[in-house]
Amino acid sequence: MELYQLGLMEAVLIEDKNNRDIFRSDPLGLADWVAKLKIALMLPSSSAGRAHVNVAKEVAKSDERHIHSYLFISERAFNQFATESEYEHELSRLAKSFDLTFADVLRLSKEFALPYYRQILKSTLRSPESTNAMTLIKARKSLGIDPLVQANLHLEAYSTKLAEFLENKAVPEITSSEMVILARLRGILGITQFEGDRSLEALAAPIYREAVLNALDKLVSNNTDITSLKEFLEERQSQLRISVSAANNIRKEAIRRAFISPFNAVIENLRNDDLSTILSDVQSINELGLAASKLISRTEVESVMSGILSGSPKMQVTDAERTKIFAIFVSSIIHEGVELKDSTTSTAMLQLMLRLSPIEAEAIQQEVYALELPFQDNSVQPRQDQQEPSIFSLFLGNQKD
Repeated sequence: MELYQLGLMEAVLIEDKNNRDIFRSDPLGLADWVAKLKIALMLPSSSAGRAHVNVAKEVAKSDERHIHSYLFISERAFNQFATESEYEHELSRLAKSFDLTFADVLRLSKEFALPYYRQILKSTLRSPESTNAMTLIKARKSLGIDPLVQANLHLEAYSTKLAEFLENKAVPEITSSEMVILARLRGILGITQFEGDRSLEALAAPIYREAVLNALDKLVSNNTDITSLKEFLEERQSQLRISVSAANNIRKEAIRRAFISPFNAVIENLRNDDLSTILSDVQSINELGLAASKLISRTEVESVMSGILSGSPKMQVTDAERTKIFAIFVSSIIHEGVELKDSTTSTAMLQLMLRLSPIEAEAIQQEVYALELPFQDNSVQPRQDQQEPSIFSLFLGNQKD
């Protein structure tokens, strides 16, 4: 045991610079050396355990980093030469030397190993062509990396490579040659196509979303041709390697975000009794809706708009506020001398955003008629020879996918 203890002490105590550099740069190598020394001396695990406890008294005088290194070397060495029961017994005994538990030693050992495995992954990202899956498997086994931790580290590394490809260009994209590299990386890292696609979408989504928002701005200002704009968005989708379904979801999310600002402005202006600006805010909503209908289907626009209120829980819009906003807008149409059915689209969009049913919207509309129309020109009134169709049905009938 004495010889083993001397070898262990020489391996782990940092008396000079050379030992210090070796200890910090290759603790796994030292763990292998210690395990081989024990086996060569044919030392029982219990005797080796006592040697580790004796050396621990000296190591305990060092800094925290050194202590964690020693725990890692000991844990990895025991992992190689001890049985399962011996492993837990000897590590528990060693843990007491540092006022720790067996679980503490395992945790500190695994935490200590992570930077070394991350370094291996960095090398893999730099030269995937010179690395294979077996190299990483051996490294994980030697370092004691848990499968769950490994999975997270691999996805993190893969995302790092994706970000590198996207960030190093004036116009972010993933080239065909980069797709080949990513496919090899997925094989080395054990990442599925599905996981790889989700990682790519997480990084590419903000880039594509920005393109969609810029497209909306151009459509609102009538500053572009819709055909060329759609072709541009399709090209960006292809360059970013985003699937058709993912691109469509990103477009809907971008449109939803664009609607949030004017909708919140309507609520805030109502609560501040600033009714004069509500109409312009609603008009902004109308313009956005018309622009959005050129990028996604009518049904999708309706779905996005009807979800705006749910997407603004902090506003806590009351039923009375929803009714008042809708009534103010209908009243303004009458005061401006515009037939209600000519403003169907704007009114229906507001109805959707306020989550008013067709019956509720009709009731508010009729109540406003009763208050406002006696004072207006007869040309504004609904025809008396037929029932006025609901705003909702008019909107659906006038729009196309």
